[in-house]
Amino acid sequence: MLTPKIHELTLDHISALRFLEDHTATLSYKDGLHGMSDLLTARVADPNGLWRSSFAPAPGALMSASLGYAELPPLHCGLFEVDQPSFSVGSGVDVCTFSAVSAILNEDLRKMRSEASEQLTVAQMVAKIAGRNGLTLRGAPPATMLERETQRRQSDIEFLKRLAEDHDCIFSIKGDQLVFMPITDLELQAPSLFLDLEAERVLDATHQEVGRILSAEGSFNASGAYRSAHIHYFDGPKGKELEYRLNAEGVGSREVLEIDERADSVSHAQSLCRSALSNANRGYKVLSLEMTGNPFAIAGICVQAGVGFGKYAGKYLLWESSHEISGDSYKTKIELKWCQE
Repeated sequence: MLTPKIHELTLDHISALRFLEDHTATLSYKDGLHGMSDLLTARVADPNGLWRSSFAPAPGALMSASLGYAELPPLHCGLFEVDQPSFSVGSGVDVCTFSAVSAILNEDLRKMRSEASEQLTVAQMVAKIAGRNGLTLRGAPPATMLERETQRRQSDIEFLKRLAEDHDCIFSIKGDQLVFMPITDLELQAPSLFLDLEAERVLDATHQEVGRILSAEGSFNASGAYRSAHIHYFDGPKGKELEYRLNAEGVGSREVLEIDERADSVSHAQSLCRSALSNANRGYKVLSLEMTGNPFAIAGICVQAGVGFGKYAGKYLLWESSHEISGDSYKTKIELKWCQE
């Protein structure tokens, strides 16, 4: 039997574990793949008022943690910034809560900008923004050439999110890292976890049991799926506007996705259609599961749902995970989206 454990919890780089030894503590970590900050929340019993005194971390304090099982390597959650310290008193239990976000946003990241770039690849544009914000780029943004791209009254955060969605990529800021990479790079990975619904087991890549399925839900979203995408683009050599259409595979829908944006070239049209179709159809099949705590279930890995899932069987990308340890209980929830291979 594995023993749930909070391996580390630091506040401004100082370990807070020794202050938790005599108090009930709950630690939760939410790990997202795209367009959201990771969240770290600690809830601590506070019978003596220690955690609501001047000792408590103020907004802006740095917080880090690792969790999992005593017998296994921990899941390192990363570096966070406290943004919502709070407390509650009632029913004889005083509780203090510290919520923190992974995106440590400086003023430059939040600043509204209006600027146009020409003859840059997506990779060059992302690298430029990472550099001016002092962030380390993680991932391999596509080398797609952009004739012209305009950041119009948008912060760098908003612009990067749009750029990622236009080119079928994921984007997030985790601590001092800017993560930007094609979703297909993640979907082409071999599955790291296998789900056996009939036996209620979670297996690793070697098919060893690493957890139990506690509950599972699945859904089809045919109304939000499309069989093809259609866009207009300007053909410079011919000096006129043309149309481009791209068909999707394996989607039971007759709907056509009309893209209300004019592309600069046929390659730009292809990229926008491919990205729009992928973004729309990725939610065609989704699974939500709760399992016994699993420190290996993190956003960005692939998961194979076995034949016991019926028409929901197949390969999925883990889009979001939530981990919570409270006392001797450790549970993990995951959100999965269908891989379009």
